[in-house]
Amino acid sequence: MSSRCTGRVAVVGLTAERAGATGAAIRAKGGQASAYGCDVTAQDANEATVAR
Repeated sequence: MSSRCTGRVAVVGLTAERAGATGAAIRAKGGQASAYGCDVTAQDANEATVAR
C-alpha cells in the first residue's frame, strides 16, 4: 500500500535561486511549492516575504 501526502510548501532561502532549485525539485516529484529569497535575519525582509 502506498500513501501520498498532499500540501503546499513555501521554500525560503537566502537567495531566490537556491530556494527556486529546491522548489523545482519538489515540483518535479509532483508536489506544490513556491520559492522565495529572503535574509531571515532581517525583520523587514521577513515581513516583505510574508506579504507576498
